[in-house]
Amino acid sequence: MMPGLDGPGTVSRLLAVPATSGLPVIMLTAKAKAKVKAKAKAKAKARVGDQDRFRTLPGVVGVIAKPFDPMTLPGQVSVMLGWT
Repeated sequence: MMPGLDGPGTVSRLLAVPATSGLPVIMLTAKAKAKVKAKAKAKAKARVGDQDRFRTLPGVVGVIAKPFDPMTLPGQVSVMLGWT
């Protein structure tokens, strides 16, 4: 988690600066796996909610939720940026 500023706030600040307003943004959620199954289910629901909320932000081209597979990450980013 970012202290004092959340993801949507960061995106808003990026869009407000002409030098960064056109950059594509990929959000990375900071949701970690829970040790208890009940907590894991609640966190999974929150993670999906974050993805839906972040996708609607202007400038956001994709959302990656933790934990992610490092082997597929480059491919996911390429697709989000329209490189493939």
